[in-house]
Amino acid sequence: MIKFKTDMGLDGDYKPIKDFNYKKEPFYGIGLLEFRRRFDEIMAYYFKKKKNKADLYYHIMENKDKIFTTSVPVYSAVLRQVFFSEEDYSYTKIDRSYNALFGNVSRLNEETTIDFRNYAKICENLFRAQRNVNTAFKLIFTSLTEKEGLIRRNILGGRVNFSARTVIVPNARLRSYQIELPLNIAA
Repeated sequence: MIKFKTDMGLDGDYKPIKDFNYKKEPFYGIGLLEFRRRFDEIMAYYFKKKKNKADLYYHIMENKDKIFTTSVPVYSAVLRQVFFSEEDYSYTKIDRSYNALFGNVSRLNEETTIDFRNYAKICENLFRAQRNVNTAFKLIFTSLTEKEGLIRRNILGGRVNFSARTVIVPNARLRSYQIELPLNIAA
């Protein structure tokens, strides 16, 4: 849906793809610009088809102002690793996604207006930018949360002197802010 796919007529106008069943997929290939413009219509269409997803539909519609953004959060370069060797250095996959994203944004910023001459180019750069944002976020969450992630490997995975582990169990004699420790752990 968000990847712009249409045919171009001899007059330069975009037209629906020949021999495509738009009754089954009415929003196929509309691109991100049309997706944003027709968001309410698209949501209503799919809500009618998937009534069992009503909670999700209402949640999305209540938070509609958070769906489209003009900025992308980038976390500190201090937390993004760079690998050095004697002759070269290399970036992580996250940085490669960011670099590709910045290239797409740079090309988008070069376009001062949207008209039929640059519409497909703008839609393609928006789609690639969205794909790079999705890739970067997926890599970030993976690198932070998995067992081999930055936090578990470097912060929580190191050796610590004088530490212990125990099981937390409820105790009716204690207040909600109190804990009870075994003597050999507390000593």
